[in-house]
Amino acid sequence: MSEESLIREVEEEVRKEQLKRLWDRYGVYVLGLCLAVIVIVGGTKLWQYFERQKALAAGQQYVEAMQLADEGKNEEAFAAFTKLAQSTSTGARTLAVLQEAAVRIAKNDVPGAVAAYDIVAADSGAEGPLRDLARVRAGYLLVDTAPLDELEKRVGTLNAEGNPWRNAAREILALGAYRNNDLQKANELLVEIIGDPRASMGSRQRAQILLSMIQSQTDKLPGAAPANTGASGEGSTAQPAVPPATPPAAGADTNPATPPAASSGTQ
Repeated sequence: MSEESLIREVEEEVRKEQLKRLWDRYGVYVLGLCLAVIVIVGGTKLWQYFERQKALAAGQQYVEAMQLADEGKNEEAFAAFTKLAQSTSTGARTLAVLQEAAVRIAKNDVPGAVAAYDIVAADSGAEGPLRDLARVRAGYLLVDTAPLDELEKRVGTLNAEGNPWRNAAREILALGAYRNNDLQKANELLVEIIGDPRASMGSRQRAQILLSMIQSQTDKLPGAAPANTGASGEGSTAQPAVPPATPPAAGADTNPATPPAASSGTQ
């Protein structure tokens, strides 16, 4: 055996001895780390599986509850939506609470519907558009009874440039101002709706009708747009008081660009 071969053999033995010492010292930690990774990955996959199953079950319950509502079985639908809202933390819960509010409206339970909408509006886990939708719907329900300050608190922040709900908020605030005989504020809000190029045709028509009602009472408001008498099908004579505003029915289009009708008499 040459001297070079002997040196290599000794070096290999030294390396083996060093690796053995390292394994003896840290091997248990390496095994523990590997086991922990396996447990974490496996646990995550298992949790995701159960969450998917839970979401599927909640979705099925939601569909069944919607079928009951479509069949006019309001009591059974209400019980189903309430149970779903209390038994799940998935996205279906938010939809269930919104539908629960719609069923309460069908039962003329306005305070209960407002309370349900407030739950969604205050739920930090709910999607932002759904929270804003709940605030708008509650605002329409309260526009005939709530003080203007409360309406401002509920939907005032939605009246901002770029917010898709701004014209719905303006409509609610204008109706509230009109009810409180603040015609100047109502006029300003209605002019903003009419002048907003992103406002839907329905929003503009309702604003024109209410604006013509205001102008029939006074012609001294600065900046008032000319009343579009064609929207109401009547002349410029005085109109009756604003009828109660009602939110859209369950299942109705909730596109921010087309907010619910503020008055059943202005459709």
